[in-house]
Amino acid sequence: MGTAWLKTESGVLAEAGKARFRPNIFLQVLFFIATVAVFLVGNQLLWETVFPRCEGQLFHLYILLPVIVLYMLYVRLVEGRSLYSMGFTSSGVAGRYLIGLAAGAGMMVAIVLLSAAAGGLKFDGISMTGTGLTLLLFAGGWIVQGMSEEVMFRGYFMVSAAGRAPLAVAVGLSAVLFSALHFIGRFIPLAFVNLTLYGIFAGLYFLRTDSIWGIAALHSAWNFTQCNIFGLKTSGMRSEAAVMSFSYGDNHLLNGGGFGPEGGLAATVVLLAGIAVLLFWPRKEKNKNTI
Repeated sequence: MGTAWLKTESGVLAEAGKARFRPNIFLQVLFFIATVAVFLVGNQLLWETVFPRCEGQLFHLYILLPVIVLYMLYVRLVEGRSLYSMGFTSSGVAGRYLIGLAAGAGMMVAIVLLSAAAGGLKFDGISMTGTGLTLLLFAGGWIVQGMSEEVMFRGYFMVSAAGRAPLAVAVGLSAVLFSALHFIGRFIPLAFVNLTLYGIFAGLYFLRTDSIWGIAALHSAWNFTQCNIFGLKTSGMRSEAAVMSFSYGDNHLLNGGGFGPEGGLAATVVLLAGIAVLLFWPRKEKNKNTI
């Protein structure tokens, strides 16, 4: 099944078609890479100068808040399209967000169960490292992080690219760029494949729901469940606060080893299943509400 029907039935993409500035796909990619480079340099400068004593994941999660604002301003002021065209729909926000939270947590539970059943992970018990306040702060941080990356890669780049390229190309490019951002200075083949699959899944979820709320929530819940509930590594980093503790088996191809479960075959299986569901689930009537 192709993705053409996703484009014709998307109110968000139709709204994005009204943009007054639509650069070609090559300029879109170059501009996006440039903005990410500027952000990475700015982030490093802030860390080293303005916030030299701020360490750990929490700082790097909350520092992503300006990214959301900056891409929203770019879309409104430069491309001249509405926030609705980024997926900021006005109806059913709470429901979409709650469903996304449940889906993200459920997918990570499935990954952990698959890996544990095959001997890739072993449950060591309840650990409760960190305080309740720290866990709450991480929950807020992942909300910021999940929304920021979905705004960057789906609400901005994928939607803009879809205005000048076939939808499959826009989804694929946003997925590859999303994966590449996680591997600056290193390369882990299966993890790269899995994060690309996640990018494809996220793009399809965005299009099927015609909204950014659900996929942003899914992204946040996925990371919070993986990192702070199960205490597993996320892109090679382990959190200072977690509810449970797991140890890794010797089969790193299955459990992702030092990268975390996103780098293992259990994640590949769950993501492929998720993509299949999004492609073949019966169609719904699109939501036409705008803001």
